[in-house]
Amino acid sequence: MSGGVHAGVPDQIVTACFHFLPAVVWIILTFEYTQLYLRNRPSRVFLLISVMSVLMALHWAIHGVIELTPTELGRRLPHLHEALYVVIAAAQVAPAAIFRHLVPYMATREEPPTRAWLIVNYGSAAAVLVLAGLLFLVYGDDPPHTWQSPVLPVYSYTAIAIPLGIVEMGRLRRKGALPSFYDVQGVAFWTAMLAVPAILGILVAGGLGGILLAHVRPGRADPFDLSLLAHTTMGLVVASAFAVMILGEFLRSIVIGAAMIALAGLLFALPGFGVEIADPELRYLYVASVLLGIVIVLGPGLPWVQELLDRVVFRQSRRSREILEHFLQTLSPEVGVLECCRRALSELARVTQVDGAAVLLDREAPRTAAFGPLSLEPIQPVWPTGRAAERLPVHAFGFYALTDPSLREAMAAAKISLVVPIRSPRRAWGHLFLTERLLGRTTRGEHHIRALEAFADRLGLVLDSAELLSRALEVERSLAHAERLAAIGELSARIAHEIRNPATAARSLAQQLVREPTPFARELEVILAELERIERQVSALLRYARREEFRFAPVDLGQLLRATADDLHSRIEAAGVAVRIEGLEEGEGALTANADAEKIRQVLVNLIENALDALAGAPEPRSLTLRAARENGTAQLCVTDTGRGAPDEVIERLFEPFFSLKENGTGLGLSIARRVAEAHGGTLRARSPGARGMTFELALPLR
Repeated sequence: MSGGVHAGVPDQIVTACFHFLPAVVWIILTFEYTQLYLRNRPSRVFLLISVMSVLMALHWAIHGVIELTPTELGRRLPHLHEALYVVIAAAQVAPAAIFRHLVPYMATREEPPTRAWLIVNYGSAAAVLVLAGLLFLVYGDDPPHTWQSPVLPVYSYTAIAIPLGIVEMGRLRRKGALPSFYDVQGVAFWTAMLAVPAILGILVAGGLGGILLAHVRPGRADPFDLSLLAHTTMGLVVASAFAVMILGEFLRSIVIGAAMIALAGLLFALPGFGVEIADPELRYLYVASVLLGIVIVLGPGLPWVQELLDRVVFRQSRRSREILEHFLQTLSPEVGVLECCRRALSELARVTQVDGAAVLLDREAPRTAAFGPLSLEPIQPVWPTGRAAERLPVHAFGFYALTDPSLREAMAAAKISLVVPIRSPRRAWGHLFLTERLLGRTTRGEHHIRALEAFADRLGLVLDSAELLSRALEVERSLAHAERLAAIGELSARIAHEIRNPATAARSLAQQLVREPTPFARELEVILAELERIERQVSALLRYARREEFRFAPVDLGQLLRATADDLHSRIEAAGVAVRIEGLEEGEGALTANADAEKIRQVLVNLIENALDALAGAPEPRSLTLRAARENGTAQLCVTDTGRGAPDEVIERLFEPFFSLKENGTGLGLSIARRVAEAHGGTLRARSPGARGMTFELALPLR
């Protein structure tokens, strides 16, 4: 399982260090992936990698402990090495089984293994360990034949299980089921970039150490044999493949860890530092444990090391949080919600050096703002909004925090590395999406994530201010518009009143002349029709201008809709329109509201007559659907026709005064109808569901 155990003190320390090197790397991976698991629960990917990293670190660390205790603490623990070799074997077989278990969870659409597969996978690993244990009990660690060696089944299982897992990853990649950050070429390149320098360093150190010891101590065995180098190299190469996924933060941790180890070594070099222990093996174990303790205790206490790394290597600053907060404090909400997002993204990309950033808003239109090459086209159609978005994590999260396959596929397609919710005390605004270079992946460090979350929270407050300011300006414009309309309405009422009297007199005279025989009968009929049209328009204008008085009383809206349809039955039948009434709830008070029955009846009459006018030139079949139902605590009265409909850009204008799609329409009927609906605390809306047809929805609060 490793190189030989050497009695010389320099040999055993150097050999132990070669074993501890991959152990330290795996410990760093354990720490980083555990943080990712805690942030991306309930995903099993980071959990399985964390468990595998713990076992791999244990595997190499125990080799170092064996090298530091060649005599088993002076034979005080005669079976220490036997027990440690059992743990080493388990820490080599179990990671291979976990790796095979891990692969299906890496896919965009998870393919969880069946219970039978799990039993076979972990059962075979347990069987290999039992076989290795039996061979060790029977033949010991130095059997007469190679096939009797206990390490043979251990290495054989590892040599089979790991390639099977790699083959499965290749199958998923060919299917397009692996996210883009598992790109084989990228992983291979950066694995080589990480592993080759470390391997060369080991070879150089081993060669120089062997030459030095051979010169100083002639005849001593060279401790830097090929098995030791191969064992250490294997640990670093395998670790590099997992370090690539968190390359930026891994490099930070490696450099900081090296700085801590160097500092601890300098402390031990000081005279009088430490405890004098006579037994050399206990002394070496003590030194190793104290070094580890110093690294753990002092590691968080040297932020200037990470600050220097961020500035020099990664071009980032730990002051990014303060810089971003200062920028958001100076960002004016007057520019609007979307422009605030655009400017904030630009500053975020400048400060944090991300490749791309984008915001997907929950309800606004347009909903997206982006900076850099990041495109939200794969994300926007599937990303949940409103209540559906409440199922997403409330903190920053990555790809594996999601369980919905469609969302995972969209994130993989857009190459999103981190998502940060944008929230304020008032509402959830949407999400901030980031894509980063390989040196920044995955999510950088915890302090960067906290800075991004603080940025998103502060941005939510800015968007609140922008929305409130926009509403205030809209109310101000509405009030000004209402004042202008009031003045126009008063003036129009006066003009209409002045026009109405002579028009009425002229209409009466025209009616008398039509009854008398005259050669101008046709012309008089045209004059009478035009005067009657003027009368209708003047009456509608006076009705719109005067203040309505309402008499509220309990009204069964379902019965009112049916009664209105019955009153207009003859006109509907004459127009050749098929009428259908739907959704009327039975029972006393089923759809009862406090309303002015006559005013609501006039609104329904206006809507039905408009529908009949729209159906007049429509192709067969012509149908009219009247619907009354309870929805979300309100009564919904809907009038739907199969007429020509209206384009989206003019639907909302239908309720503007004096706007009409009819040639002879006054453009006031729907304006009056909406005003009546709003006076009842309800709404009146129009929508065109397709190429044909129009639906008007009158919503009134139930009693």
